[in-house]
Amino acid sequence: MRVLSNILLIASLGIWGGATSCNPQPCTPEHPDYDPVTGLCVPAGVVGADELGPPGPGTGGLPTEPGTTPPESTNVSDEQVDLAVFGLNGKWLDNGRLVCILHSGSSVEATYVEPYICDHQDGAGTTSQTSFNFSAQMTGNQLAGTTTTCVYGFDEGSGVMNGITESDMTLVVSDDGKTLSGTWYHSIDDIYVDFSLTRETVGNCRR
Repeated sequence: MRVLSNILLIASLGIWGGATSCNPQPCTPEHPDYDPVTGLCVPAGVVGADELGPPGPGTGGLPTEPGTTPPESTNVSDEQVDLAVFGLNGKWLDNGRLVCILHSGSSVEATYVEPYICDHQDGAGTTSQTSFNFSAQMTGNQLAGTTTTCVYGFDEGSGVMNGITESDMTLVVSDDGKTLSGTWYHSIDDIYVDFSLTRETVGNCRR
């Protein structure tokens, strides 16, 4: 979720769910949430988190989603995700929020694992929420489409509606298939804002 405000422009904020790179305390090799196979912290109660499979050929060393069977051999190094086999399918982190990406043909759809709540900050406690992160068409290593934005803090009479809306965005897939980097259009300030997502898992994911 991108954020548009009449106060300042900030990146999206919120609580993540799922599995993420393990380094913060109290998740350690001695802690029950630590998975020694994947090296990830696996929060209790997250659907599918305890079912992640070990890395395999073409996964770039990342764990696999439940039911994903890595191929016997690939034409990429152990450091890369084989995009020809797995595409962008998997879970990704977008500014701390876990996102499930489904990639079929040239179509790429990203949804939040936990709905994003947009606080309108209008003095009335109004909020709106969405599970939609972005939708795009992929050509080569580039994606073009729309992403959600949270508009907040505008007073009545400003001509700007608070709440969830959509903005144009573009992303580029890194050579190793683990990062999406690009910009989204901040229509109020008429600028393009940088953002990126990092891959956490490989394979068909579920929210």
